Amino acid sequence: MPLIACPECQRQVSDQAPACPQCGFPLVVRSPQTITPPPVATQVSLGSKLSPLQEVAYRQKLLLYALLINILSQLPIWYFLQTSWLWPLGILGFLCNAAFGVWCFFRLGRALEMSVPTIAFFAVGLFFPCINLAVMYVLTNRATSVLQKAGIKVGILGANLRTTR
Repeated sequence: MPLIACPECQRQVSDQAPACPQCGFPLVVRSPQTITPPPVATQVSLGSKLSPLQEVAYRQKLLLYALLINILSQLPIWYFLQTSWLWPLGILGFLCNAAFGVWCFFRLGRALEMSVPTIAFFAVGLFFPCINLAVMYVLTNRATSVLQKAGIKVGILGANLRTTR
C-alpha cells in the first residue's frame, strides 16, 4: 500500500484511504500520482474553513454534547417542575435544552445535506421528553455512518479525525 502526500496538510496518507485521517480532506485516487481537487469547504462562524467531513464531525460532537446535557439535566428539571416555587426554573431548563438541541440538530442536518423541511419535521420532536432522545440518536447515528464510510473512527463522544478505522 503506497503512501501519498495529502494536498491539504502534506502528511503521508495511504493511497487506499477515502479521506486524510489528519485533516479530513477527501481523497479519490485515479492513479498513484493523481488526486482529485478538493470540494468547496463550508464556512464556520469563526471564519475558518472546514472540509465537509470535518463539518459533520464537529457538528456531531455538538449534538452528542447536547444529548449528554439533556440526559444529565432531566432529573433536576423534573425536580424543579415538582417543587411549587421552582417550576419556572424547570420550564426554563427544559426550553434551554430544547433550544440548544434544535440549534445542534439544524447545524448537523445542514452538514449532512438534509433539507430544511426534513430537519424542521424532526426538530419538533426535540420539544417532547423521551422523544427528543430518540430523535437525537437517529441523527447522530446517521452522522456516524457517514463518518465511518469515510474511514474515520467514531467513538462514544464523536469522531476522531486523527485516526482511521
